[in-house]
Amino acid sequence: MGKKAVQSGVLPPLRSILKHPTVKQTDVIAKIRERPVLGMRGTGYAPNVQQPLGSRREPRQVEVVDVERIIARSVPQRQDGALASAKAQLRIKYFSESLRQEEQRLVKCAEMIREKQEKMEQQRELELRELAREKLSDLTIPSLPHIISSEVPFMRDRTPEEKQLLAAKREYNRNYREYLTRQEKLEKLLKLYYASEEFIVTEQQLTSRLDKLIPIRRLVTNIEETRRAHLETQLADSLFGTIQQQKPGVPMVREYLDDSAKQFAAEMDAKLSK
Repeated sequence: MGKKAVQSGVLPPLRSILKHPTVKQTDVIAKIRERPVLGMRGTGYAPNVQQPLGSRREPRQVEVVDVERIIARSVPQRQDGALASAKAQLRIKYFSESLRQEEQRLVKCAEMIREKQEKMEQQRELELRELAREKLSDLTIPSLPHIISSEVPFMRDRTPEEKQLLAAKREYNRNYREYLTRQEKLEKLLKLYYASEEFIVTEQQLTSRLDKLIPIRRLVTNIEETRRAHLETQLADSLFGTIQQQKPGVPMVREYLDDSAKQFAAEMDAKLSK
């Protein structure tokens, strides 16, 4: 703590160089002129009421100053030998510059505040207009002329890029559905081909099949075991690309036709031979 119980290292609050508004602060002057006659905030004392001690019955008139006039009054005209010191010249220069810069800063701050208030008012007006339009649209049904003449159209035409993208999506979906259909047909055809081996078309096949079925004594099967075996068969077929865990499925047939299986076998043989 410094002297007089003031915290050390903390600068005191800034004091304004200009105690009164300047002639360039037009917004401040306009507010002063708009003030009511009775009091600073439109209030005052009745004629039969005495004002409190230390107060004024009428507000003090705000003084408007001119920076250039203050500089001319504060800095005396240079005379021969009067301002020979360089320090005196610097003090005069810094004093004049500080007053002008303070006036420019105040004017700039007022402009920034006014621009910010205008933007906030415009944003608020847009929000209120949008809210009013939403409430009106909720309570009424728009007519056809209103839809046509509205700022935001009810429907709009697609752009060329959107049309091209939509056509590409439709073509992709059509080709994908066709691919899935052909895949399903191929799987059914392959299953039918393997199932044809079990077809009975001759008397000899019928006799051999009856000989295999007659010795079977187990007529009651376990439902859970049958279901588990069926799930295991489906899982194995999905993993290894087979049908009924014995015969090659569609993936294996496709690899055989594409020679990818032969290439894989050749690569493995080459690695093992090293």
